[in-house]
Amino acid sequence: MARYQQFSTLVTVEAVANALVVVVSLVNLGNAVEVTLVPPQLLIGTSLLALTYFAIGHTLIKKKSGYTSALIMTVLSVANILLLIMGTGGLQSPYFALWLGVIIVAGLFGRNATIAVTASTLAVIGLSWNINYVPQIVGSLSAAALVEFMFRDIGKKSLKKTDDTKKLQTQLDQASFKAEALVNAMTEGVVVIDDTGHITLINSSAAYMTGWSTLSSVGLDYRTPLKLSIKDHDGTVHASDPLSQALTTGKAVASNDIILTSKDGKSSMLAITATAVPGDNGKTAGGILVMRDITRQKELERQKDEFISTASHEMRTPVAAIEGYLSLAMNSKVATLDDRARNLLQKAHDRTGHLGLLFRDLLSITKMEDGTKRLPYEAVNLSDMVKSVVNDMQFVAASKKLNLSIVGSAIAGTATIEQTINVMANPERLREVVMNLIENAIKYTPAGSITVATQSNGQEATFSVTDTGPGIAPEDQPHLFEKFYRAAKTSQTVSGTGLGLYLSRSVIEGFGGHVNVSSTPGQGSTFGFTLPQLTPEQVSKAKRDKEVLIQPTA
Repeated sequence: MARYQQFSTLVTVEAVANALVVVVSLVNLGNAVEVTLVPPQLLIGTSLLALTYFAIGHTLIKKKSGYTSALIMTVLSVANILLLIMGTGGLQSPYFALWLGVIIVAGLFGRNATIAVTASTLAVIGLSWNINYVPQIVGSLSAAALVEFMFRDIGKKSLKKTDDTKKLQTQLDQASFKAEALVNAMTEGVVVIDDTGHITLINSSAAYMTGWSTLSSVGLDYRTPLKLSIKDHDGTVHASDPLSQALTTGKAVASNDIILTSKDGKSSMLAITATAVPGDNGKTAGGILVMRDITRQKELERQKDEFISTASHEMRTPVAAIEGYLSLAMNSKVATLDDRARNLLQKAHDRTGHLGLLFRDLLSITKMEDGTKRLPYEAVNLSDMVKSVVNDMQFVAASKKLNLSIVGSAIAGTATIEQTINVMANPERLREVVMNLIENAIKYTPAGSITVATQSNGQEATFSVTDTGPGIAPEDQPHLFEKFYRAAKTSQTVSGTGLGLYLSRSVIEGFGGHVNVSSTPGQGSTFGFTLPQLTPEQVSKAKRDKEVLIQPTA
């Protein structure tokens, strides 16, 4: 093992030494120095051979192994120096000092090389012993001692550094292997791209989904194996590129409606998350796409929704008939009942009405979540609709002795309910939402008042219903618009399906708006929504078009 790994300087110095040998040989040749064992012509030839290797061979070999190239150059140089010493007086040559340099250079190739060269030198001196060789012996031993002193610590550090490097490389290789094994073991497909859009990693799950092999995919533009598209609510299919969107915005992009077309033309539904990988100077270094095949899940959801829709539709008729018969049975003009029987029938009638509402809500939700249905939109006067619903609900509020009223705007610079406020919506669905929010306020308010307000700031229309009920706990508020969710406190005292608010949110978000709630326990609650308001020009256009078909999304 070499004690020192940087050999470029050594090779250069040796090239200079060979050039000096050429100069010395030319001078001797020119001065007609008496030839002993080695003629100057031979020295010139071997030196030129070393210089040729330096110019050509070293340039090629050092790229693969600087150590090997330096070793070859050193062997050639040592041979030339040895020939020079032999040709200029042997052990008494004026150039013997160059041999001491050879001993030092040998130290670069390890202790064994130093010992071998020093021992060989002393052996030659010993075989031709002369008292005049004492300086050569002292010089050789001094050179060997100098080598040991110079390179002892360097060798130890070099060996330790080499061992540490190997250990670190082993750890990195193990970590890389584990990471690769973990990624390939994932059921989700994973695709990693660089900043140029080329795939640097694709696991086996992603390869299976796309129909491409992992080897053939790496290095390709990600758009080649990833044929992604999305279907609009009107049925139109167009290309989708969530990775590009993530790289452009720097934000994660998620979708559950992506269609992947594999290499063999097979389509599958994916839930995907695309994320940009941050780089230097605020730029992106690439992106990661995680894909999960939800084709089977989507099919099960479709079958479930179809079953719920069919069952709800078929059950509404017999439930309505039962509710009608119970109403007739409780009519004093039709039948004579005692108080106990009337009470039992009233409870049955109430439960039947609750069942009918459940079927109605389930059917509405199924239609809302069915991407194949399209609802007609038109310009709706929200002010007039709210007043109509409030009038219809007055009897229900009065039956609980609640005051149901409409108030004007409490916000300076905004329109009141007395002014026309138009929004783009399906009137039947929007009326269901308004009625549902007012019904809820009446249902959950034991005493007090219900206040309805419709406001506008010229850009957005806001509807709100405020009650004086018990209020809602803070931990329940974030979940109120989830499907089948009911607050623990109210679910024990008031019957309900847990679908009304979910349906309301789905409808309003489909219209481009959003729902909101604010509540303080013990002080009541306010539910409402906000929708984009139409300008007079948009209202005129909507009236000319009569109907605009847009499907809201849940």
